[in-house]
Amino acid sequence: MTQADERAEGWTGLAETSLGVAFPRDLEHQRADRLFVDPFARLFLDAAGDLGACWTNVPSRPAGPSGPGSST
Repeated sequence: MTQADERAEGWTGLAETSLGVAFPRDLEHQRADRLFVDPFARLFLDAAGDLGACWTNVPSRPAGPSGPGSST
């Protein structure tokens, strides 16, 4: 059984989408110049266990204009 199969057994698309929304909300909450406050986004990701950890193990900052895929 692959990791994707295991994930499919325990989570629906809606659950994964909600984690996908919580992740950028948590990133915005952590910024010093944030546009909004969402202290519950991190709690939501942590409560999701292993699936939430999949989201929190990615780099916390977007690549930006000089990152991968830029033409400069």
